[in-house]
Amino acid sequence: MQTGFLEQMLFWSLRLVDDAFRRTNDVLPEHDKRLGGFFCIANGKTGLPYLVKVVGNPPEDKREAYFFFAREKARRLAEHPEHMSSWESRNPELDQWGGAVRRGDFIFSFSGLPELADEALILCLLQPNNWQGWRGFSPDRHDKGLGYLKSIAMKSANPYF
Repeated sequence: MQTGFLEQMLFWSLRLVDDAFRRTNDVLPEHDKRLGGFFCIANGKTGLPYLVKVVGNPPEDKREAYFFFAREKARRLAEHPEHMSSWESRNPELDQWGGAVRRGDFIFSFSGLPELADEALILCLLQPNNWQGWRGFSPDRHDKGLGYLKSIAMKSANPYF
């Protein structure tokens, strides 16, 4: 992968994530709304993060956990190349949750909202119409696009997407 491609993809994602957080948080019931969390973009094969960004203003007592889970979800999804989302390997007994989605060579994850809202935020961010202005991202790559995102939401019965 060319460095310029990675840098452009990271820049584009950063441009979209704050709005995706706001839009997702806005549809949550009042008792589920949150102040912020952590967004991670990782290598789809290794799970190593390219970027971890604070979004909003997560409570100080939750920051370390949100930071950890954003990376853990991406790493775990990378360990399961047959999975489209971390929901498929979630295990509450091991404190492993949904909220990461594979897209091409990347894994996008978020932690800071309720579990299904974490996933919905990433699905919202990855909607093909958000990326139309960037030539480096093809919504139809590998015959995946909005249908791919909807199939992820169907697997988790996600009410927010």
